[in-house]
Amino acid sequence: PFPDAAMPCDGSPRSQKNSSLEHWRLGLPFLLVILWDRWQRARSRFLGSSRPATCRGSALRWSCCLWTPTSLAAEYGTLEVSVSHGIEETTGRTVKSAMPLASFAQMLAAEGSTPYLKQLDLEVAMPLEQQRHLRELQTLEVALTWWGTSVRTYLWMGSAGCITGLHNDDEDNFLVQCQGTKRVCLFPPEGHGQLYVNTKYDSGTRCCDVDVFNPDYKRHPRFKDVTSWEVVELHPGDVLFIPAFWWHAVLTTSRTSISLNSFVSRPLERLTRGLWRQMLDLLHSLGYRKGNCVCHAN
Repeated sequence: PFPDAAMPCDGSPRSQKNSSLEHWRLGLPFLLVILWDRWQRARSRFLGSSRPATCRGSALRWSCCLWTPTSLAAEYGTLEVSVSHGIEETTGRTVKSAMPLASFAQMLAAEGSTPYLKQLDLEVAMPLEQQRHLRELQTLEVALTWWGTSVRTYLWMGSAGCITGLHNDDEDNFLVQCQGTKRVCLFPPEGHGQLYVNTKYDSGTRCCDVDVFNPDYKRHPRFKDVTSWEVVELHPGDVLFIPAFWWHAVLTTSRTSISLNSFVSRPLERLTRGLWRQMLDLLHSLGYRKGNCVCHAN
């Protein structure tokens, strides 16, 4: 049989032209996303920046800065929350317990140290507060209103001495100090060689063993060689922008602290880092690094 005269054989100019057009159509959406990403970065105040930035008092009038443990307990007291005991990001056991938010607020009202309420998903637990906070955060960074930008916000509450261990995140991050004070130590991405990165799993995160607030130089002698780092003291109403992949550790320095953090991904980041993160999360749910993670008690 002979090929139909209406259908060009493979390799003919017409066939090659049709193939090129098909490839162009397939690649056009990705090209548009890349161009949109560059446009966003060029016009964003913070997103895509390679340097941390502190906005002093920018959130003082935001609704979250009116929160107290008592007011949150009055509104969401029956909400079951998971609280953490110790620095979860370092190698070793992850210890968690569950309790109603009202019970945790009572612990904060009493004297002494408490466990740490870490990364409570606001969209799931307090969706109205999430919407209100997003509108307020958009006044600081207009790029959060643009198409395809993802924002996930989390609540943190604890007493003096509560620590988020040294780690980095694969997304840009806005940390809002609502009540109390915190100290944040920041290290540039290229400084990982002195920070003793470990194998503990956390979604979109790499964790370290160094306790930057009380370093053990016998166990971690290379930490002495760190030459570039920054310390930021956060007060109520302050907003700290932490670029993706910057290493940071956080210490509560007041009797009680309430903070919000918002992870932000632009569309291109959602297609690249986001898909990789979701794949690892799926593998983790199937057993990858189970028992050696921040998210599950063991």
